[in-house]
Amino acid sequence: MTVTQTILRYDRQSATRMIPLLAVLVGEYLDRTRDIRSFRRQLKRVLGPNGRLPECQPERGEASELQARLSTQLRECRLVVEELEGLACIFDPRRGMVRIPGESGSLEGGFEWYLGSSSVISIGITDRASA
Repeated sequence: MTVTQTILRYDRQSATRMIPLLAVLVGEYLDRTRDIRSFRRQLKRVLGPNGRLPECQPERGEASELQARLSTQLRECRLVVEELEGLACIFDPRRGMVRIPGESGSLEGGFEWYLGSSSVISIGITDRASA
């Protein structure tokens, strides 16, 4: 069996056309991370200082439900990142930025897109070294 690996390459026009998809994916990731923080806070209150499931049935059920919801959100965040990686893009959630490979197929000479922006920024090899 022969396996061929396709290197994804983007010129400025194709990188720009990806912006709506990137905006949806990054927005979904950020929404889910807000939910994750909320579920963790709620779970911390329900579990108490020892971090164990409560013995009382109503609280135990609530804690189990929160754990399930948290797991779902964490999995969905991983799926978003995997989808971006499938596009050969790298997501930096702290900066709200996605790196997009250029025509060479590498990030050097590629592009960066920032959440809320309607365009991509060309990144040269020297620009990446200072980032």
